[in-house]
Amino acid sequence: MSLKFIAILFLSLTSFSLQAQISYENVPKSDLISQSDTLFDKYKIALSSKKLTHNDVLNVFFARQVTSYLSSSSNLSFSSAYATLNSENDRLTIGGVISNRKTKNQKLSTVFQVGLEANVKNGFSEIYKSGEAQNDIGINLKLTGISKGIIKMTTSGGGNQKQKLSLYRESLVKELNDERKKKLTPYESKLSKSLPNEEYETINSFYESIDSEYTIKYAEKAAEFITSTNNYTSSIMKWITLDLYLPITNSEYKFSNNINAPEFRTEDFYPARASIIPSLLYSRPKLGIIFTSVDFGVFQNDVVKTDQVKTIEFGDYVSQGGTDTLNIARFNNDTVYLGAYDSFLTYKIGAELTYFLPGKMNYTGLNLGFEKQWSKSDFSSTNYKIGIPFSLKDKEGKPKVNFVLLWREKFKKRSIGITIGLPIGEFKY
Repeated sequence: MSLKFIAILFLSLTSFSLQAQISYENVPKSDLISQSDTLFDKYKIALSSKKLTHNDVLNVFFARQVTSYLSSSSNLSFSSAYATLNSENDRLTIGGVISNRKTKNQKLSTVFQVGLEANVKNGFSEIYKSGEAQNDIGINLKLTGISKGIIKMTTSGGGNQKQKLSLYRESLVKELNDERKKKLTPYESKLSKSLPNEEYETINSFYESIDSEYTIKYAEKAAEFITSTNNYTSSIMKWITLDLYLPITNSEYKFSNNINAPEFRTEDFYPARASIIPSLLYSRPKLGIIFTSVDFGVFQNDVVKTDQVKTIEFGDYVSQGGTDTLNIARFNNDTVYLGAYDSFLTYKIGAELTYFLPGKMNYTGLNLGFEKQWSKSDFSSTNYKIGIPFSLKDKEGKPKVNFVLLWREKFKKRSIGITIGLPIGEFKY
C-alpha cells in the first residue's frame, strides 16, 4: 500500500457531499432553577435549520465509533481510562483521558491522554523489584486535536432522514422532560420559600446533577437512534495526534564481544519516541466504517530491537564454554548479546487502514498496515501486517473489548500475534 494511495483515499473520503449536513453548534446551558420546566427548549430547532443536532449527540455518536478502533497505545480513546497490550512491540500501556470541555454541550475538540507504558516481552513488568526500578518503563503522552464531525442525511422523499430524526427528537424531549419533572417536583415548593444558604446549595447541586444526567440521556438516546436505525447517509471525522514516549528507566543489556570474552559489559538504552499521526474516520450504513491513519515518527533504536545481534541463553552460554558465568548470575539475566552494540536515531513513516463490516457483522472486518523505517546508518526495514479486528460491544453499543489477530513481517521475520484494547470507565462525552 503506497503513500500515494493513502493520500488519495484520505482526500477522496472527505469530498462526499449529500443533501443535508448536521454540524456542531453552541447550545447554552439551562439555568435549572429558574427554567426547571424548559430544560430541553434549547434543543428545539426548526426543521428548516441545517443544524439539527447538538454537540453532545455528535460527541456520543463519534466516541462510540472511534473507541471501537482502540487496540494500541497510539490510538485515540474517549473512555475515562484504557489499557492496551500490543504484541507488535511487546508493550503494555495503562492510561487515562482528559478532555477540554467545561460542560457536556461543548464540542469535544481536544483530548489529552497520559499513560504508564512498560515492556512485557519477558512477562508482566514490575515497576520496582528488590528496591530497583525495572527496565524500559516510561510515560506515554498524547495530545489530540479533533476537527468538526459531520453527519449527513437525506432531506426529501419517503426516506427523509432529517424529518425522522426531528420527529424522534420531539418525542424524546417530551419523554425525558416528563421524567425529569417528576424527580424535581418535591423540590419546587421549597424553592419558593426563603432557604438557608446551605440547603439552597444542596438543592442547587441536585438540580445540576439532574441537568447532567438528562443531557447525557438525551445525547445517548439520540445517537443510538441514528446508529440503530441507520438514519444517516454518511459520517466523517478527522483528528491529529502528537504521540510521545518518555522513558523513566533505561534498558540495560549485557553484551560480550564473543563467547570467549573474559567479561560482560553493560549497555544502556533510552527508547524515547515521537510521532505525528493524522487520522480519519468515514462511515456509511451500507458500507461500514473505515479508519485510516498515517504515522510520521522518529525514535531511538538499537541493534537489539532490530534483531541485528545474536542472542544466547544462559544455559547455552555455559555449555558452549562461556567464561563469565559469575557476572551473568549476579546480573539475574538469562540472555547474553554477542557482538558490537550500537544505538541510532530511526525515522519511520507508516500507514494503516482498518475496516469494519456493516450491519450485524459490524464487530469485525480487516486491518492492513505498512511501515518503512530507516536511519543514517545502514539500518533500513520495510514491515507489513494484516489482521482481523474484533470489537465486542455491550447492549448499548459501547465497545468493551477490542482486539486484532495479526500476521506480520517485521525485520524480515514473520510472526502471528495479537493486540488488545480495553476501554475502561465512563466515556468522555
